[in-house]
Amino acid sequence: MVLIFSVALFFAAIAFFFFTFSAEEHTLSSRLKKNGAMISGIDMFALEKNSKQDGAITGILGESVVKIRMAENMDADAAKRYVESQLTLLRSIFEPNLPPYPEFLTKEAGCADEYAPREHETPYGTYAVLYAGERFGFGVCVEDLIQYRASIGFFYCPRSRTVFEVRYFIPKEKEEGDSELARLNESFQCT
Repeated sequence: MVLIFSVALFFAAIAFFFFTFSAEEHTLSSRLKKNGAMISGIDMFALEKNSKQDGAITGILGESVVKIRMAENMDADAAKRYVESQLTLLRSIFEPNLPPYPEFLTKEAGCADEYAPREHETPYGTYAVLYAGERFGFGVCVEDLIQYRASIGFFYCPRSRTVFEVRYFIPKEKEEGDSELARLNESFQCT
């Protein structure tokens, strides 16, 4: 009887540890912590199944979506170059361009200033607040196509040698959208 009880207790302990540790690995906060970072309130987001399809870990909270990508094993110089190249690409989307056809050479195409990203600095990096379309794409400059108020942040943690790209999308109708975007990005910390 004692042997049966001991065996049952042993298997119960294994099952407890298995489910505890496997559940811990499947949260946004545990994945961030594993890579040396934390974001206040991120534990409220449910990790989406098949979250790594586009290379990002995706979390959902109601109609809000956060997508996090991590580039590991980067020294400070490489991280700085990477972040600057990504910000340059983002800025270039909103710069005026000439159309590709010669008959339109006098007209420039581009976004109005109201749709341009607004950049902000934090102790760990830079984030921009802007608009996004239905498929989470940036560069939307037409009111009818805007679905989200969004942010994209690039943060570097030197101890873990990791660059974090944090994209956060909130429905455009949400009144406190900009303050919520700022709160999430400003709360990023390296551990």
